[in-house]
Amino acid sequence: MRYPISSRYAGWAAGKIPLGPEREQLLDQLRGFLLPETLDFIEGHLARSATFGEFFSRLMAALFSDEGLILLDPAHPALKKLSLPLFRKALGGDPLLVSNRVNAAGEALSALGLRPQVHKPLRSSPCFMEEEGVRQRLEFENGAFRTQKRDYEREELLGLLEEHPERLSANAVFRPILSQHLLPAAAHVAGPGELGYFAQLGELFDDFGLAMPVLFPRVSLTLLEEKVAKVVDRYGFNPLELKDPDALLKRLARADRDFPGPESWELARERVGSGFRGLREELGRLDPTLVGTLEGATRRALGLIEELEGKALKAAERGDEVLRRRIFMARDFIYPEGVLQERVMNIFHFLDRYPPSFLKGLLRALPEDLGQHHFLRLPLS
Repeated sequence: MRYPISSRYAGWAAGKIPLGPEREQLLDQLRGFLLPETLDFIEGHLARSATFGEFFSRLMAALFSDEGLILLDPAHPALKKLSLPLFRKALGGDPLLVSNRVNAAGEALSALGLRPQVHKPLRSSPCFMEEEGVRQRLEFENGAFRTQKRDYEREELLGLLEEHPERLSANAVFRPILSQHLLPAAAHVAGPGELGYFAQLGELFDDFGLAMPVLFPRVSLTLLEEKVAKVVDRYGFNPLELKDPDALLKRLARADRDFPGPESWELARERVGSGFRGLREELGRLDPTLVGTLEGATRRALGLIEELEGKALKAAERGDEVLRRRIFMARDFIYPEGVLQERVMNIFHFLDRYPPSFLKGLLRALPEDLGQHHFLRLPLS
């Protein structure tokens, strides 16, 4: 489901996009999927919100009202003023320092055989400039700044920064530096993509006189509803295997008791091979040219066995259409759109199906081991 955003807001920061009459179209889509009480919760906060940013903030504040969650709007004028020293240094000194540091760190990672998370264009400054509501990439070349719309001399841009700091915002690699400037933290919880960014930011924290926080990976979690857990238990596979359901189906088909095991196919190949090898010496004495013919016949015979094994495997897969439906049902839940559930499904799918205590129970049940992906079975005990 998508909110139908007007094309006139293309390029706007998502949090600033106004919520208009299109919100009714979104609610119409949700009415066929959510319980009335869940829909009322969403509709109430949507009706009181002027922008996407406000709507998101209201939802988070309501869902975590008992957890001490504090929300900050990065576009708030007071925060923009507090950000001025960092923007002055970034744009008044070497505007390409951030990009150069990030790219150099990326090259060092590549030399170690690791894949850098990000590479910045050579002319890229660490900021965006807002022009007529649209965030424009701010580049620096030959002593001047430019966006797609116009050029800025350095002094002009710095003057604009002082008068309208709300028009400047940090790009993805500069944002952690700005965050540490505004809210110095001892530790930072980050997802896998953000952790990759931090691997290239170490020297930048030093450049801006900031201490890099200790990094902790966020919990990586998939929620298994009962019908999905039953499929996993019945067929005894790792849920991560659902990333490739066809490969999983082949493995399960091979494990079927009616499917000839690997040793049977290997025995057939060995018997064919040994049978033909027994003729080699005699045929060689009779006519040496027949040895080549024999080798060709051996390859063809072994190829026929491989072809037969493939056909038998497909027959085994076709023989259990119920299994196939179950595997793909589970795949669609654990890997919706081909990626992990946590990247696609939001909390309202579960809030709609489980009691009001669900969210608090989920917070209590979060695993402490952060080094792997976890599967949590529902309903929570």
